[in-house]
Amino acid sequence: MSLPLFKTLVSIPWPTLLKRAPLLVQMAEALLMGTMHTRKDGSVADETASLRERISALEAHDHRDAELVKQLAEQVEALTLTVRIMAARQKAIFWMAGLGFGLLFAALVAGLLLRP
Repeated sequence: MSLPLFKTLVSIPWPTLLKRAPLLVQMAEALLMGTMHTRKDGSVADETASLRERISALEAHDHRDAELVKQLAEQVEALTLTVRIMAARQKAIFWMAGLGFGLLFAALVAGLLLRP
């Protein structure tokens, strides 16, 4: 077995999946039943009403998806800002540490040169 495949298999939360397997099967069946379209021997008006309901459900689903994408984009933007702030702080700390080591080195050299 290759290493990436092994890492993938190890990273899957198997105990959680096994505990929730019956629920996953029920949800899959409900999803399948909800998406299957059985033709009724009804009038065109009934079929049109059914199609309108399905279209409105799809539009509501798209709206929820758009809201979720917007929230994700805002969170990514906040994370990006945080990473930039942390990088700037790290750079400042690096320069302060360099300056501190430089001053320490200068003090040691001056102490050795000015010895009586």
